[in-house]
Amino acid sequence: MTACVSLLAATCGCLGIAFCDANNNILLAISLILVGLGSSVQLCLQPVTGLFSFQYQVSILASLSGAFQVSGLMFFALTSISTDRRLGFGMFGVILLGLLLCAVYLLPQRHFIFKAVSTTNNDSMSSGINASNNSISFKSIESDYIEEQQSLKSISSDNHGEKNRSN
Repeated sequence: MTACVSLLAATCGCLGIAFCDANNNILLAISLILVGLGSSVQLCLQPVTGLFSFQYQVSILASLSGAFQVSGLMFFALTSISTDRRLGFGMFGVILLGLLLCAVYLLPQRHFIFKAVSTTNNDSMSSGINASNNSISFKSIESDYIEEQQSLKSISSDNHGEKNRSN
């Protein structure tokens, strides 16, 4: 959701820069603010480092931050390639719109939060760390939600069946 809102803000900002009058300072300022709000997409990518081993997370986060810093050169390139602001920023806005549509279609609608669960039958191992092989298993909270929904359905069907038998 945050990525889509960020891409929408950046798209509107770039299209605003492309098609507003050069003397309209208010619309240009609003467009630049929207482009700035679009940079919050970087915050959406920071949790990606959690998918990697602890020893690599800092390097990956630094690489992502560096990539976003270098991406600021895109606006320099847009103004250098063409003297027509409508063409450069307009095409960039269309590309961002395509990325927005891809993000809406491809990104999950719900957050996936993982929690550590025990890999043994020993209840004292609540942290999920198995002392025999030092492994951690993770269980998605979404899978907990699905299990709860299935158990509620089975309970309601059992209660419904009891009511039918008593009638």
